[in-house]
Amino acid sequence: MSRIQILPPEEADRIAAGEVVERPASVARELVENALDAGARRIEVEAVRGGLQRLRVADDGEGMGPEDAVLALRRHATSKIRSLEDLSRASTLGFRGEALPSVAAVSRLELLTSDGESGVRVRVEGGRVLGSEPAARARGTTVTVDDLFFNTPARRKFLRSPAAELARISEALLPEILARPAIAFRFRSDGRETLDVPPGEDRAGRAAALWGAELAAALIPFRREAGGRCVHGFLSGPGQTRATRRHWYLFVNGRPVRDRVLIHAAGAGLEGALPRGRYPVLLLFLEVSPAEVDVNVHPAKSEVRFAEPGRIHTLVSGALAGAVRPAAYIPAGPRPSTLLGEPPPAGGGAGEGRQPDALPPRAGRLFTPAELPERPAPGSAPVPGEVAPVVLAQYRDCFIVAHDAGSLFLVDQHVAHERILYEELRDQWRQGVPARQALLFPQTVELEPGAADGLEPALEQLGALGFDLERFGGNAFLVRQVPQALAPGRVEQAFRDLAALLASGPEEGGEPRQAEDLLHHRLAATIACHAAVKIHFPLTREKMEDLLRRLFICREPLTCPHGRTVVTRWPHEEILRAFGRL
Repeated sequence: MSRIQILPPEEADRIAAGEVVERPASVARELVENALDAGARRIEVEAVRGGLQRLRVADDGEGMGPEDAVLALRRHATSKIRSLEDLSRASTLGFRGEALPSVAAVSRLELLTSDGESGVRVRVEGGRVLGSEPAARARGTTVTVDDLFFNTPARRKFLRSPAAELARISEALLPEILARPAIAFRFRSDGRETLDVPPGEDRAGRAAALWGAELAAALIPFRREAGGRCVHGFLSGPGQTRATRRHWYLFVNGRPVRDRVLIHAAGAGLEGALPRGRYPVLLLFLEVSPAEVDVNVHPAKSEVRFAEPGRIHTLVSGALAGAVRPAAYIPAGPRPSTLLGEPPPAGGGAGEGRQPDALPPRAGRLFTPAELPERPAPGSAPVPGEVAPVVLAQYRDCFIVAHDAGSLFLVDQHVAHERILYEELRDQWRQGVPARQALLFPQTVELEPGAADGLEPALEQLGALGFDLERFGGNAFLVRQVPQALAPGRVEQAFRDLAALLASGPEEGGEPRQAEDLLHHRLAATIACHAAVKIHFPLTREKMEDLLRRLFICREPLTCPHGRTVVTRWPHEEILRAFGRL
């Protein structure tokens, strides 16, 4: 028997479908893109159990007649290209004719469509057409996908919970909704309306409809053109930032992408504008000639390849660098001269002509665990001066200067406090007694649809960690209580970061206990980061002494929960050597 065999068409179709259909979110994206290409002005999406049981997309586009409806379910059938050369001019979102047959190969699918003259209903199960019949429908198309992956259980078992898959659908639809303000979108989940946005005039208005007027008012427009290319969009000001890049929405000729060139260029343009680990909300639209970009390099069309990536990088990074220079992006606080020191006079002065003094051969080094002072036994009181170094001063309202018998220390006050709060939170959660504080006035926080859907299943879990939350209609949540460490003024930003963290659901793989512990680590690290004292904040000697005392009885005082250095140390011998005294 030959070792090489030709797979049956049904098996080949199922395998090929895996390149396009990864989960319900990819089905929703493909069907919505088909609706957009069909000229729809209103699109409705409905999901049952996160799209695992049912996913339906209806539109009022141009629709299809009976003959085209059957052809559309065959592999490689498309109305958008006629030859290989057309790929270099592709301006539609879909073009390869793989979406419908790929979805049909791994589901029970019904296609109901009409071109305005005659309608047809086609039923398909596992890629096999069961039949077609005339049907009444207004002009447009409805695709109903039931029991996704019913015939490929190996794929189905790798999907997440219905709530997590629902959040993925919301995330997949959001870029399309943001990019096309003239089109009305409606999204329902398990009979509940999650999103209903009417047609609008511009993208700023669509952002306001999705994210609320506060964020929309903080959006800063940018635009730059060069060599026939144009990049434009919006980014949020420093008061509306996020903990990850998940709120970066990038488009090339209207197509949402996750392109490495654009991500790197955007990061380069924003370099230094925000604290490390904080990112603006970003809507970036790049318009180039279709001949300059290859959109056929990824089965899901999520990546592109540019003919001149260097020029694209320069254009994008320059546009964003220009957007963050205005006064809106200068952090509030003391004038730079009071933080960094007055610049030296231009020319003249007593030091003119002198060579700068030699710097120490080493600028300091990290502790090692063996060099830490011995911590007191649990429950015993620390002895002042033995566990923590003695405070000397605060340097530029950012670092605590301290010393012990053998070394000089510089402690980053923010990350030190972050480490302290993190360990205290974890200890409280392990003991089941989270310290809470009730807000004087409950706060309402409006989240993005994907974040809201991902957060709701975790409300009980967050309650056990010190929060009192309630969904307050649509995508809004009412916050009544928060962990005691979190200042009321930082609740909204912390809550948004927590929602983004939870939106993708529990971790895949591993034991449930390990996944829960990792989630608790991330939640505690996020809360601690928001609650910790910031840099450029003056501290009294008593507060500095208390911070160092609490730091040096932590289990891991050398780094913050995100891995940043907390303290550097200069042994006295190195200081003497730097001054030529040893």
